[in-house]
Amino acid sequence: MTALGRVSALLAAAAAFACGHDRPAAERPSTSTAPSAAPEARAVCDSIAALWRTVAQTTVAIHDTIVEPVDRNAVDQARRDEIHPPRPACAVDVNNDSLMKRADSAAQPDHERFFVAPGWTELWMFEADGPDGSSQTFQRGLVRCQRHQEWDGGDDADSTYVPDPFYREHARCWRHDRPIIPSDTAHPGGL
Repeated sequence: MTALGRVSALLAAAAAFACGHDRPAAERPSTSTAPSAAPEARAVCDSIAALWRTVAQTTVAIHDTIVEPVDRNAVDQARRDEIHPPRPACAVDVNNDSLMKRADSAAQPDHERFFVAPGWTELWMFEADGPDGSSQTFQRGLVRCQRHQEWDGGDDADSTYVPDPFYREHARCWRHDRPIIPSDTAHPGGL
């Protein structure tokens, strides 16, 4: 990774930390006794897992966990964070060691369209993007999902560097306390 890439990654991490992107829904370590997610959240996790199971050489794990959701206000950033009590969630963990090197894009699922389907709204306050990954939060009705993606973004300063072709995705879905409100969808940059 170039010096500029490292600086960009550090700035993205610092911005995420300052804005709370690092922990919009903190996850507690999963245990075998974690309560089950609400049925509507579990249905979303099952759909995500089914989509990824169509991709060769991809491992998919689905399990129950606990999250502690946090809401931020893009309109009034002086307002304190709204921290919700811990709640059951479902988790989908995806790993593919060669997905990013495939020239055949048809081999990849259309996962980018899953959350832009009708009814899903992106919550900009919980969005971060960098050279080696991204995080996004979406909500439909009372189901809120966070998706974290990881990959090797390469090294712009080294033309001989060959990026590791791995791809990982971690999705967490739960039944949220309330429907979307305007401050959930306001872009923090005022776009």
